[in-house]
Amino acid sequence: MKQICWILLAVCAFSSTVSSQSPNDSSVTRRQEVINRQIRERDFDDRRRNLERLNQDSLRSRQESLINARREKTSPLTAEQRAVIKQILSPNSEDTNKYKNFLRQSDTGLFRLFPDLGCESNGIIRVDGDCAKLIPGSWFYSFRQKAYSNETYFDIRLKDGNLISDGFLLQGILVTLGDVPLEDVSLVGSGLKFLADFKPRTKSPEVKEQFLQIAKGIESDGYKYTKAVKASENMTYAMRVVAYRNDIDAEKLFVNNQSRAENMNFLMINGDKRVDSILAFRIVRKDADGNITILWKELKQQNAPKIIFPKNEKSPGNKSSN
Repeated sequence: MKQICWILLAVCAFSSTVSSQSPNDSSVTRRQEVINRQIRERDFDDRRRNLERLNQDSLRSRQESLINARREKTSPLTAEQRAVIKQILSPNSEDTNKYKNFLRQSDTGLFRLFPDLGCESNGIIRVDGDCAKLIPGSWFYSFRQKAYSNETYFDIRLKDGNLISDGFLLQGILVTLGDVPLEDVSLVGSGLKFLADFKPRTKSPEVKEQFLQIAKGIESDGYKYTKAVKASENMTYAMRVVAYRNDIDAEKLFVNNQSRAENMNFLMINGDKRVDSILAFRIVRKDADGNITILWKELKQQNAPKIIFPKNEKSPGNKSSN
């Protein structure tokens, strides 16, 4: 009997020990599971971030590769040839000396603009007649970049005796102020109110509508605002340049159809300075062959809006957004 009692007491003691330890063991196990899960989640987040960085690096690498390829294709000139062209395009030393004090101011410039003679078309360059002295890219200029541009990202071009502003994803507005000193032109001066008050639309269909309205010409306060004006010597002009930023997903352009030329325009836009600015300029010289020399200054610059394309717009990459 005593043996049975001792056995029962031992069993009870053992059961009590197990019962008292089980909750702690269970709690430790749960805490360990939580810790393990947190470690797995952190590890997953780290791998995801690393993958995103790799994808971004890959996209940038592909973009740079395509941009460099385009540049090499469109600029196959040697360093010596580029130096010669730079010398030809340089303004007359008489003009440089005459306006040297003006050019000491910030956001000013002086450059020559040659007329577009129609020597380039669909990748073919004519070298006969007037085209024999062709200077590549000499009829496109970007005030935003303070440099000559190309047929896509320019602010202004010279063709048939007219200055034209109709670049890619750009809302350009020109106005002739008359024979007034460039130094006297300001944001509060005559002819500048419309440019300063202009509200650029952001939705693609509305941007196109504004483009067409400006192309037809808008009369305001005795001035006409349009996209093309006659290039006349000793005449002063003002313009608004709204270089829209891109709303198109670059990676989707790669995935969907990376070979399309218009998609390249959207990809390369990241290398262009996209701002909204108001400028004034004056044609200080016009040569017998139609070349003009432009003296200019920037009156205001601000961030450019981003153009928004409808989701159902099949091909965002037109020659221009307008």
